[in-house]
Amino acid sequence: MLVAEDVAASDAAIQLPQLKAVHPAWQGGDSGEGEGSEEDAVCSVCFDGDAVAGNVILLCEGKGCSVAVHQMCYGVSTVPKGRWLCEACKAKLNPWGANCCVCPMVGSAVKKVASLGRLVPAGKPKAVHCHLACALWVPEIELANHEQMAGVRLDKLTAARTRLRCELCKQAGGGSVQCAMGTCCRSFHVLCGHVAGQTLTFRSTDGEPLAFCELHSRPAFEKLVEELVDGKRPLEFQGTPP
Repeated sequence: MLVAEDVAASDAAIQLPQLKAVHPAWQGGDSGEGEGSEEDAVCSVCFDGDAVAGNVILLCEGKGCSVAVHQMCYGVSTVPKGRWLCEACKAKLNPWGANCCVCPMVGSAVKKVASLGRLVPAGKPKAVHCHLACALWVPEIELANHEQMAGVRLDKLTAARTRLRCELCKQAGGGSVQCAMGTCCRSFHVLCGHVAGQTLTFRSTDGEPLAFCELHSRPAFEKLVEELVDGKRPLEFQGTPP
């Protein structure tokens, strides 16, 4: 997949570009994400709408915010009484702004970055944030506290990763993922893929996040994707539609 890093440049700073903001459909009211009731909402982190007792979906009540999250996906142990605000709204970030340092998508659930490593973010922000969805799917991004889903660590994000070009927004920079189907190397930002309707899921055997490009998200590949998700095929398998 990714080209190996140049050892000589392993300590060099990695400048993140200023990506052009991408506005998702749900900000225009065309999607159920974050709109309406908890029953209709889809989690902004795992992209699933199912909820159970002890892991309900919370809706941020910040002005203009469309964030909906499972308790466990956002690290909320107890359902708060009264008005609930996501971290972006508590920090008074612009809900119509692109607040993730590795992705151009506007909105969605973010958490504060605890460690940048070699990364140098665009501009001079007082605080740097990252989509939790990006933190889950991008291999080198880690969370210091999984219970609270907090402390985003970008120390291991490589220059090779930041050079990948998203085939959807056509921008290089940040943290794109690559298709999990065989030797397919198509790359895209996690939220760009989600908005485009691509398959983003978790392997049932070990919870490993899997992302599939537009081609391999098509119905012709559904059976092969299911086998990869169920662990019946190794991820190195190069599939062709039946």
